[in-house]
This record gives sequence, structure tokens and C-alpha cells, in this order.
Amino acid sequence: MAKITLEVIADYLLDTYNKISSFVTNQTSGGQKTQIVNSIGTVVATEAVATSAKQDTLLTELQKKADLTETQPVSVVSLPLPSGASTAAKQLADNHNVVVSNIASTPVITGFATAANQTSGNQLVKITDGTDTAQISTDGALKMEDRMLAIAEGAVTGHSLMLKFGRNPDIDGAAEETIWEGGGTYPFQSSAQSLEVLSASGDDTSAGTGARTITLIGLDANYAEQTQVITLNGTSVVAITGTWLRVHRCSVTTAGTGGVNAGLITVRIASAGATLLVIGAGNGQTLMAVYTIPAGITGYMLSYYCSANATPTPPYCDIKLFTRPSTGVLNLKHQQALGPGYFYHKFEAPFKITEKTDIYLNATSSVNNTDVCGGFDIILVTN
Repeated sequence: MAKITLEVIADYLLDTYNKISSFVTNQTSGGQKTQIVNSIGTVVATEAVATSAKQDTLLTELQKKADLTETQPVSVVSLPLPSGASTAAKQLADNHNVVVSNIASTPVITGFATAANQTSGNQLVKITDGTDTAQISTDGALKMEDRMLAIAEGAVTGHSLMLKFGRNPDIDGAAEETIWEGGGTYPFQSSAQSLEVLSASGDDTSAGTGARTITLIGLDANYAEQTQVITLNGTSVVAITGTWLRVHRCSVTTAGTGGVNAGLITVRIASAGATLLVIGAGNGQTLMAVYTIPAGITGYMLSYYCSANATPTPPYCDIKLFTRPSTGVLNLKHQQALGPGYFYHKFEAPFKITEKTDIYLNATSSVNNTDVCGGFDIILVTN
């Protein structure tokens, strides 16, 4: 359908005006009458309407319209609507829901949460920024999940927690000792060694009432973590398979009716060499604030802590947190003076510890026979 613009209307009005003007010019006086005749020439009516005054008025009005100087009302009641126009008949009732969707024409994104990808009606939706995780449960509640808990649960890929704790029940005076049950400073080895294990009790054996098997965890010559389960033979020496550069934890895996190791269990270098770890009688696990970051892993130190006690004289201790990379250069990372009691130090920004680095706590005391406990917490991240 052709569009009628204001310019077209103006042209039409102007043309009409010109014709009427021409008609007026051809009039001889202001008293002419208009005769209406039929098809055979008979006058049917005579009207005296074409006066000069009337024509002048008409011409003035037409001129205004032709010049577009006069605003005219426009009605759209009779104008046709385009197809699909939002007429009242096509509106829904008040408060209705509106759904906008082009899913039929848009391919579904890979991994989109379609019904086929759901396993049950009890999934949790997780929103995470890599630090803390928010979960939306099935009842619609928003829950915040602590990152440490998520790591402990194994929910953060490539992350784990290492919680090391130890005890030295007999630190004497100013002689610096490591916080572990073996006493003295810890004997780190420069090369992988063959090891052996024995107990101080004959009940710690394969069919005894004490510990029957133990699990040893440490590092091989390449700083790769290795684990071995060993069957005890009481006070007799049992050779441990392979060679070990570091050992940092040992625990009772199975036991007889006693439920725990009956005697002191010692892991040492073969042929009665240096002791590398001990499990105190009745403890079921080593107590040693000593650890080495495995190859391919980066550690992030979160915190460390310590307590001290002695009788009858209260002790005053100096606690040192050391690291030593594989280059052999010792680094004092933190130091804390401790009176009788306890301290806990949290690193607001965890400090980074590279692979193959030894970490341990040492202490001195103002009095002999000081019982010192301490440990540290590390996040381990696969490189």
C-alpha cells in the first residue's frame, strides 16, 4: 500500500487552490449563480453559492493547509495494523508469566545442565572463585563452604593438607633440639639409605597383641613419595624394601587385641645406623615436626604452633621454624619466644615452599627436662 505523506497532501491542496483561483479569475461578478442541469440540458436547480467572499475564504483556508502552517488532527482508527501487532486481543491477563526462549533454534552448549545430564534430584550447585565455594542445596538455601574443608574432603583437584606435629619430651638448656621423639637434632640424610625396623616389645609381631603391621611414608632418591606396609617381628630386625632419602611419617596399620603398639618402634638406617623415626609405646604414630616437600609439589605454609612445660621451674623457650631447599642453604622463616604456655602463629599470606625443601621446628629452653610440643600446617599443590 502506497504511503501518503504531508508533502503529497500539500501538493494536492496547492493544486486545488490554483484551480479555484483560476475559476475565480474567470468570474465576471460576485453575483453568479451555479446551475445544476440534467443529462438532456434541463436546469434542475440554481444555487447562488459561488460568491466572491465565499471563494476568498475557501482560498485562504486552502492556502494555510497547502503551506502546512495549520495543524490538523489525524485519526488512525481506520489505518490497517501490521501483521502480529500487539493488540489488546493478543495480550494475556494481568500478572501472567513471560517466557523468552530461543532454545529451539540455538544449539545446547556442551555440558549444559539438561535433564539427561542429571543423575538424581539431590545435586548441589557449586559457585566458586577458586578460594571459597558457595553451594546451593536442594531446598534452595545458599551455603558457604570453607576452602580448608573442601581440600580435606579431596574436593579441590591437586590440593591436599599436610598437618605435621611433634614432641620432644626432654630439651635441656641452650642445646638446640628438633621437636621429635628421637631427641637431639634431626639427622637428615644426604643420600637414599636402606632401612630397618624393630620394636622394643615382643608383642609387636604378626600374631601378637600389639602392633602387627606399620605403614611407612617417605621419599625415594628422586624426592618422589613412596609408601610401604611392613609386618613387624617383635624385637627382631625387619629389613625395609628399597632405599629412602626421607621418612616423615609412620603409623600402626593393624594390631592385636591391645589395639596399638606395645613397645617403642624404631626405624633406622640398616645395620643399627642412625634412628630416623620412632613411634612411642601406645602412640600408634610418629610425633615429629619434620617434613620434606616431594618433587612436583609446592607447599604453602599456613601456620605453626608450640607449647612448653617443665617442673618445678617454668621454662622460657626459643622456637625456630627452619626451611632448607635441596641446595642446602638453611633459612630461618620465623622465630617465637615462648614462656610457659602456648602460642599459635598464622601467616596471613601463606609463604611458598618449593619442592624438595626440608621443613622442621627446633627449640631451646632456659631449663633442663623441658617438654616441648609443636607442629605446622601446609597446603600441598601439585605443580
